[in-house]
Amino acid sequence: MKNILIISSHTDDAELGMGGTIHKLAQDNYIWHIVLSLAQISNPNHDTKVEWFKSNTNLGVKNKSTYEIPTREFYKHQSYIGEILTTAKRSFEPQIVFTHDSVDRHQDHKVTHEMTTRVFKNVDLYGYHLPWNSTEKKLNCISEISQDNLNAKIKSLSYYESQSKKPYFDPDYIRAMATISSIHFGLSERLQILNKILYL
Repeated sequence: MKNILIISSHTDDAELGMGGTIHKLAQDNYIWHIVLSLAQISNPNHDTKVEWFKSNTNLGVKNKSTYEIPTREFYKHQSYIGEILTTAKRSFEPQIVFTHDSVDRHQDHKVTHEMTTRVFKNVDLYGYHLPWNSTEKKLNCISEISQDNLNAKIKSLSYYESQSKKPYFDPDYIRAMATISSIHFGLSERLQILNKILYL
């Protein structure tokens, strides 16, 4: 049993990037998921906190924390983000930390990545990949997941009614990305469904 900390800029980030792996890890480890912004201003007609809570509960995450840092303004709140992460490090003492990868170009994701690597420099760090936010692909670590894990990821994303029209929420897209990952690493012949995880 390990303490595993997942750090996301916004709701849905981690589920998109590593939802199958979250479901897999939650079965045998203690997981705490921190979201720095609920992005409620961008989604005024939906309760993003409820969506996120249902999504993570479906994946088996029991410890959840949310904050209200304004979207696209993370650069103004780096000290506060540092305090949040430092407090989590001291109270939870994670052995593994997941956050946005190093090639993500979204302004909030970049700040979250930089602050996470600064605070958790002595902890095993992994980054999850969101290809629509990147201009390059840097896959060098994978997590093998089962069909059950992949189905849990797809179901968890179905709770995000606020994002349902985005193409990367389509179940066919999610399955295709898992298949592409397996082919990339030459593992398709093993009939494994793989989720994209990047090593920082």
